[in-house]
Amino acid sequence: MDGTSDRFWQEKNLAFFGAVSASLSHEINNVFTIINELAGLLDDHMLRLDQDLPIDPKKLKEISEKIAKQVRRGEALVKLLNRFAHSADHWIAEVGLREMLERIVTISQRFAMLNKAGIQTQFPGDELLLRTSPFLLQQAVFHCIRMELAAADTKRMITVGMERSAGGGALILVESADPVRRTEERDAELAFIARCMEELGGTLERLPGEETIDCVRLGLPPAPES
Repeated sequence: MDGTSDRFWQEKNLAFFGAVSASLSHEINNVFTIINELAGLLDDHMLRLDQDLPIDPKKLKEISEKIAKQVRRGEALVKLLNRFAHSADHWIAEVGLREMLERIVTISQRFAMLNKAGIQTQFPGDELLLRTSPFLLQQAVFHCIRMELAAADTKRMITVGMERSAGGGALILVESADPVRRTEERDAELAFIARCMEELGGTLERLPGEETIDCVRLGLPPAPES
């Protein structure tokens, strides 16, 4: 299907929201599963008490600490899902680019794990504020990461970076440590990402040559003056 067609565009938007929501809800469910298993261990200890058998306070403390750790993990996942969902509240909004990229990289980590790959980041220390479409920009970066992850081979590492560009805009880089050969499917992905960037008033550049797409650069314009 043509990567620029309206149907493809709509399907991609829905698939992106669904994939992220499903992935995060899966991780949240894992938290509940672990807490349920730990609660079962507590029940075993309580049963020993009912039978007037000795219990080890250290083991109870360990279980309590593990439950607290999973609660914190669950809270972080719910917060992440909530922020992602609210990124669709307003089509155009002021965005902290580093924070947004950190969020989409965190979301993508499970997909990296499934591909037996890794994602590292190279961000400047300071934040960069832009006025753009948070949902659409996240989607463009997400598809860049997924495209590079699918080709990860030897070092199995993807790098996501950002830097300021001339004129107050920004440049986002998504790079694979391994060669990423062009295919019909990846060309369709590139066409979709290019449309996202066109909607954002930005640019898409792929490197290094005609046959590979080892690095994708997303150029974003500066925020308009008020």
